[in-house]
Amino acid sequence: MKYVFSKKISSHNIAHLYEHIYFIYLDGYLRELGLFPILDYVLNASTTDGEVKFSLELFNSDIKVDNPRLLEIDFSHEITELALYQIESEYKKKYNVSSVEKLKRVLQSINDASWDNGSEIVVDDVLEFDESLDVEILKIETDLGKIEANLRPIYRRLSGIIIDMLISDLADTFGGFVESDTYQVSGDMLQGVVGFSNRVPKDQDIQKNINEVINEFKNNGAVDRLSRESGDLGATKNDIKQGLVVLAQSLDYGIFTQNR
Repeated sequence: MKYVFSKKISSHNIAHLYEHIYFIYLDGYLRELGLFPILDYVLNASTTDGEVKFSLELFNSDIKVDNPRLLEIDFSHEITELALYQIESEYKKKYNVSSVEKLKRVLQSINDASWDNGSEIVVDDVLEFDESLDVEILKIETDLGKIEANLRPIYRRLSGIIIDMLISDLADTFGGFVESDTYQVSGDMLQGVVGFSNRVPKDQDIQKNINEVINEFKNNGAVDRLSRESGDLGATKNDIKQGLVVLAQSLDYGIFTQNR
């Protein structure tokens, strides 16, 4: 099942903010259902010239997913600030809101408008990004070179899922921007990158998140699904469980400053 839907908004900055807030809610909803990115779904979003576009492809038909166009969103100060920090991290510029209350009303009016109606939603432009700032960059990576050659294909897929979950969760907790999804740096090295403009996770935050993500994957049926869907790789459930143990011990990470 695939969903593609969009809205056109007169202010690009506010459209971009709405995209981030809606993405946080939609991705969180899918995760609460017990679905996992890459394994069960692929969610993408973009904003171009004020047009917000979402694409959601579902691979797991066993779990019922409500229409992703109909999310109820609370545009609280906390969720709005989190999304603003994400865009700060993306633009490497500080945000400036002329009226917090007006911004909340504008976001609610956008959410009340239907998707794909073909008309532009005209809003007051109360948001801008101006002063440049430094961004702290977090890299999370794993080297599969020490893994037995026959297990590397399934470990590569498993590592991609876990690292994507990690950088997504940290971005949605601390207001970061995912600079890249998991990709192959060189040889058997896989890496994910996320930038933070304001709140930066500490070592204990990252380690806690690693443990939570691995336990979530282990305890919600994902091992069985990955085993079934990776039959061509010749991997067993025990191989995947052992892979989770290896990842918990071998994931490496570091933070450095990216100057403005």
